[in-house]
Amino acid sequence: MCSATRRTFVAGALAVITAACSAPDEQSAPRAATVEAALEASLAFGDDTARVIVNLRPAPKGASFAERRAHHRRLQDDLVEAYGSGFTPLRRFEHVPALAGTVTKATLERMRSDPNVTYIQLDGAGRGQAAESPAAIALGDDEVKSTYGVTGRGVTVAVLDTGVVTNHPDLKSSVVAQHCFTQYDCPPSHTAEGTSAEDDHGHGSNVAGIITSDGVVAPPGFAPDADIVAVKIDDQNDAGQISDWVAGLDWVYSNLSTLKVRVMNLSICSTSLYADAASCDAGQPALAAAVKNLVDAGVVIFSASGNQGSTSQTSAPACNTGVIAVGATYDADVGHQPPGTSTYAARWGSEFADCADATTMFDQITCFTNSNERVDIVAPGAPMLSDSLNDGTETYWGTSQASPVGAGVAALLLQCDPGLSPADIESAMIATGVPRRDPKNGLMFPSLRALDVVRSVCFKSDAGAGQGGTAGAGGSTAGVGAGGGGAGGATIGSAGATPVGASGSSSGAGGTLVGAGGFAAGGFTAAGGATSSAGGVIGASGAMGAGTPFGGTAAAGFGGQGGGVMAEADGSASAGCNCAVPGSSSDPDAGRLAGVGVALGALSRRRRRRA
Repeated sequence: MCSATRRTFVAGALAVITAACSAPDEQSAPRAATVEAALEASLAFGDDTARVIVNLRPAPKGASFAERRAHHRRLQDDLVEAYGSGFTPLRRFEHVPALAGTVTKATLERMRSDPNVTYIQLDGAGRGQAAESPAAIALGDDEVKSTYGVTGRGVTVAVLDTGVVTNHPDLKSSVVAQHCFTQYDCPPSHTAEGTSAEDDHGHGSNVAGIITSDGVVAPPGFAPDADIVAVKIDDQNDAGQISDWVAGLDWVYSNLSTLKVRVMNLSICSTSLYADAASCDAGQPALAAAVKNLVDAGVVIFSASGNQGSTSQTSAPACNTGVIAVGATYDADVGHQPPGTSTYAARWGSEFADCADATTMFDQITCFTNSNERVDIVAPGAPMLSDSLNDGTETYWGTSQASPVGAGVAALLLQCDPGLSPADIESAMIATGVPRRDPKNGLMFPSLRALDVVRSVCFKSDAGAGQGGTAGAGGSTAGVGAGGGGAGGATIGSAGATPVGASGSSSGAGGTLVGAGGFAAGGFTAAGGATSSAGGVIGASGAMGAGTPFGGTAAAGFGGQGGGVMAEADGSASAGCNCAVPGSSSDPDAGRLAGVGVALGALSRRRRRRA
């Protein structure tokens, strides 16, 4: 859903947002509240009232669950009582120190000096990130399901979107709970909150189908046996308010003990864009707090990076700390995109970038994808056939469709190992992804490989099967060594002898460390690889040589200690990097990646069904 919005962005808002104060704790000295520049501009242009989110002082550090909830309720009640008719509350949150409502210009001036108020922002709008067309492209993962029997059974995924068609032939077996928070658009009586999340747009059903379609009408989802908690937070126009999104997140958190949600998909995007997680959290503190509650509780959250084609910013909640931000790739060679000869913006409106891709191929990053260093992975998002209204199907383009690919694969991993943390899942996806360059800015991103990441987590003894071939520079055994990921850690490179993580699997306690700090601007670098909690090193020096981007010549290979090198700018390679490409792909790299023999699983199926 995360889409370029159709709302107007007020110039200059980001500068103030990035400088917004971090909320003080209970004992901090009072200080004036920060007011978002966009809100200042709205009232300066003559509006007498504004729809806002008022962020309040958080509870003291170390406060218990019950104490935090009581603190939030007390400050919310105090605010409503203090400002009377000048502030009309519209949405309260149980576990987030904030509330939403309508404020008058005069009351806003009084709130600036309220010691309980930290930041006042416009209750911004957002929407889904997709457009429709009759084309149909299959999606799913045959081999993960048919060969290994991993289907997401026993895992519950929350989908916060426009809702779900609860009686759809592909979805009715999966929906186990539902709720709604919208601006007086909750079915059936157009209320602000309700117990029905029935979809009246189609976007939410499309997203849910990518995760868990039974394959009766549309292609099967990535995790067809996963359960769905449907939370409607966007209306029939695929638009919503930030406060409704926070309310939906807060409701899931409040009910975790009964809902048992482990994965969440947020195909939604704010109007404002942010350069990094720090400015994103500061600009959207209520959203950041709601996300943090869930991630700290073990819920892995995926969100679309947005469709504006930015080369330096992404939207919230994708940019919030703890969220796995997902960009979109093409599913195959589908010719000029968008269909025809026009640009995305010309065809589907201003929520898309004014760009086009004259030629396309499997794994190519779409021109509309927002991409910067905050994006974690990329996955198929254009074009994607899935479920829709009236028990039918629809094909969408968008980062909204890439995000649920990640969510569905996460459900597969959690079926195998319920003890995985959000950081474990992210690390495993990055470690097994195939590097792809975004030509807009030259940044490299790991392209999700469902089969490889499932093998690495679920079937560690199988992790090296089919990934061998010619050893790289000095490496006698390429790929992941036999038994990789076992008690001593997954092994990559020379004879499969270099442990990934000090102990545990590649996604276990040892975590994964490629180099020393994450995807750097130019790709994995010796001083900048992906990290997780306890560490561990892939190879002696980790990464692909000293700062060498993927696609160029590497010193020690992705696996270090001579375990295979990614050579030449054309992407040819000896083995040793834990990656795979589909044999049927139109990607020119496919025939030149020597020794990488694993079929792609979910990402390799295409064009098997048409609407």
